[in-house]
Amino acid sequence: MKKTTMMTRWFFGVGLSVLVVSGVCPATDTNPLPDAKYEKVVREYTLLQDGRVQFRSEHRVHLYTPWAVSRHFGETFIPYNVKRQTLNVEKSVTTMVDGTQVPSPENAYNEVLVRAVDGAPAYTDLKEMVVSHTGLEKGCVVDLAYSIESEPGFYPYLMVDEVFGLLDPVGTMEVVVRVPQGTAFSYTLLNGNVHPEVASEAGFDVYTWTVNGIPAIADEPNRPPSEDFTAHLVGTTCDSWEALAGFLRGCVESKLAMDEQMERTLADLLSGCKTREGKVFRVQEWVAQTVETVDCDPQFFGYEGLPASVVFENNYGHGLDKAILLAAMLKGAGLEPALVLGSRSESVSPSVPSLTPFSTYWVAVGGMLLDPCTKMSTPGQTVLAGHTILTTAKGAEKPLEKVKMHCQNGNHLVVTGMLTLDDKMVLSGRVRLKAGRYFLPSYGMKDDTGSLIKNKMRTMFGAEDVGEINVVGFEDDAGEFTAKLGKTKSLGEKHGYVMWDLPTVPGAFDDLRISAALRERQTPLYVPTPMTETLDLDVTLASNVVAVAIPPQVDVKNAVGEVTIDVMYEKNTLKILRRLILKQHVIPPEAYPAFRELIVQWQAPDSRRVVLGVK
Repeated sequence: MKKTTMMTRWFFGVGLSVLVVSGVCPATDTNPLPDAKYEKVVREYTLLQDGRVQFRSEHRVHLYTPWAVSRHFGETFIPYNVKRQTLNVEKSVTTMVDGTQVPSPENAYNEVLVRAVDGAPAYTDLKEMVVSHTGLEKGCVVDLAYSIESEPGFYPYLMVDEVFGLLDPVGTMEVVVRVPQGTAFSYTLLNGNVHPEVASEAGFDVYTWTVNGIPAIADEPNRPPSEDFTAHLVGTTCDSWEALAGFLRGCVESKLAMDEQMERTLADLLSGCKTREGKVFRVQEWVAQTVETVDCDPQFFGYEGLPASVVFENNYGHGLDKAILLAAMLKGAGLEPALVLGSRSESVSPSVPSLTPFSTYWVAVGGMLLDPCTKMSTPGQTVLAGHTILTTAKGAEKPLEKVKMHCQNGNHLVVTGMLTLDDKMVLSGRVRLKAGRYFLPSYGMKDDTGSLIKNKMRTMFGAEDVGEINVVGFEDDAGEFTAKLGKTKSLGEKHGYVMWDLPTVPGAFDDLRISAALRERQTPLYVPTPMTETLDLDVTLASNVVAVAIPPQVDVKNAVGEVTIDVMYEKNTLKILRRLILKQHVIPPEAYPAFRELIVQWQAPDSRRVVLGVK
C-alpha cells in the first residue's frame, strides 16, 4: 500500500452513464420529419337504447422512416372478449407512394390468445385480432378502421376515456360520444380547455371534441401516465360515485362464499395467529404469493370477477379476482373487508364517476389497504399516496378519496453512525436508522425487525456481524432502530490505495435508478415521493491510516430541493455528511434543469469516494 500524507479533494468532471431513450425521434431542423404522423384519429363511443355499447376507432397514419415501416406499424393488435363482444374490422388499406392501394388480404387477419392469459383457461375469452398491414414502404399511408360492440349489460355504464396524444404527432384527433336523447352524460377535459360541439342526430345527443396539431408524447423514462399532463377526456352516464361503488359491491358480495377446502386452508393459515394484524398479513401474503397473478385488465370481462372459490381452485387470477379471494378469506377470518380501487394516475375528476381511471384493486380492512397481488412491505396508503381510491364499503362517508401525499420531512430516511476503521480497513461501531412514512416498511416488520436491519447493514457496510439490534421507537408513520457492527468486509485495495465508496442508503433515491443523463425533457419526471435522505457518519481512523482524497464540498439549493455533501478530515477523524432533499415528486419539464443540477452532483462518483492510504 502506498504511503502518503497528502490530502486533496476530487474535482474531476462528473461521469454520467449514457442513456438510450427509445421511442419517437422528435422533429428538428436537421430531422424535419418524425418517424410517423397520424393525419387523423377518430374515436367514437355510442350507447344504444338496449344497453349495447359500441366503440369505433379509425386512423390514417403516414409512415416516414424505415423504422416506422419495419417495426412500428407493421401490425395492429385489437384485444376484445370474443364471448361478449363483436369485432368488425371495417378497413385496413395501405396507399403506396405511387398511389397503389393494397388492402390487407384475408390471411392478414389472425385471432390469437392474448399472451397474458396463456395458461389461464378461465380467461381464454380474451383474444386479440392481429391485423398485418401489407404494401408498407417509406412514405406510404395506412388506413385502419374497426368497431367493437359489447352486448347489453357487459358494461354497467357508458364510460369514455381518451387522451389527446400519442407517441407520434397527430394532425387532427376527434372524439365523438353518442347517447340516447335525454340521457344524462357528465364529462370533463383535464389538462385542456377544448369544449365539445353538442348536437342532436337520429335520436341521439352527440358530443364532439376536436383537437388539431397535437405533438408527439415523448417516450421518456420515469414519466407519469400521459393523462397526468396531456389533455384527457373522461365521461360517463353514471350519476354518482355511490352508484358506482354500489355496483362493485354487488359484484363482490355475491362471490365471497367459501367452500370446505378454502375453510381448511384458512384454518391452517391462521393456526397460531393471536392478533388481528397477524391474521391479516398472513392471509394477504398467502394470496399474494401462492395464487398466481394474471396481468390482464378486468374491463375486458365487464368488471365481473369470478367467485372466490373458483379463483381458489384455479390458483390464479387478475387483480379484481384476487381481491375477491382475499376479501372472502378475510371475511372467513371474522373481519369486515371491502373492495377498494386505486387510480392509475394522480388526475381523477371528482365530477365524473367512472371506472376507467382505476387500474389496481385492493382490500380495505381495519384501516389497512391490502394488495392482493404483491407481498407488502409498505402500507397501502403510502403506495397510493397522491392517487385516488374508490371504496365500496357500505355507509362510506366519501366513496372517493384522494390519498394524502406527505412532504419530504415526513418521508425521511436517516442513517447516522459512530464508526472505527482499523489498520486492516475493517469497519465497526454503532449505527442508527430513522425511517418515516414512505421509507418505513412497517407491514410485518414488527415481527422481524432484526432480519430487516441486518440486511440493511450488510447492504450498506458489507457487515458480516450485526448485533445488539434495538427498536428505539416504532409508530405507524415513523421508526427508529440501532445496531452494532461487529466487523465488516475489508475495504478493497486498488493501485496501492484503498478506494472507499461511501455507503448508499438502501431503499432510498439511488434504488429508484433515475438517471440525469437527459439534458432536457419534454414530459414531467416522476419520483414516487418527496423525500429527505441523509447519511451522517463519524469515522475514527486507525493511527496509521490517512485520508488522501475526499469529495469536494457541495451545497446546492433550488426550487426542487437541496444537495449537501460535506466530508471533513481532521485529527484522524472523517466527518461524512451526504443529504438529498426533494421537495416535489412530479418535476415539470421547466423545472427539470434544477432537478438535474441536484442529481448530477448527488450521483457523481467523485462525490461519494474517499481515498485512504497508510503513513
